[in-house]
Amino acid sequence: MDTAVGVGLDLESASSGGGDVSEREAALAVLAAGARGHAGRARAASTERGYAEDWTRFRLWCTDLDLDALPADPRPWRCI
Repeated sequence: MDTAVGVGLDLESASSGGGDVSEREAALAVLAAGARGHAGRARAASTERGYAEDWTRFRLWCTDLDLDALPADPRPWRCI
């Protein structure tokens, strides 16, 4: 029996059809929550702040040039 570390979920029955749908959905929800937690801790707070500052600068640059930040306008990149 393969179980998720720390949560005791039976991954074999959750993925192979054993157990009912609600058990599989519950098992997947717990695993997804754990994955989101790991992803949230994947970068240092200083990296996240740096990304936020860069994004703010980019949006302001786009605004100054009357361009859309998202979806990105291809016009400024034609010269690259």
